[in-house]
Amino acid sequence: VVFGGEALDLGRLTAWYARHGERTRLVNMYGITETTVHVTYRPLDSATVQGSPGSFIGEPIPDLRLYVLDQALQPAAPGVTGE
Repeated sequence: VVFGGEALDLGRLTAWYARHGERTRLVNMYGITETTVHVTYRPLDSATVQGSPGSFIGEPIPDLRLYVLDQALQPAAPGVTGE
């Protein structure tokens, strides 16, 4: 199952994993809002869902680069929330 669109609240998937376990791969993909183009992916599992308060955008798709910018449109440090 591929999730794309707005930020994914990982906590909402806890019931899914409780009901279905790890039989189905869930992947969070992220891209610009105006299109359905994905630029990152994050395979999910029950441990990630249970231990994460928010949403992770994941890693860049292998042939792409990822730049996370701050509110001033400058590169954000690794692990810092960006825009």
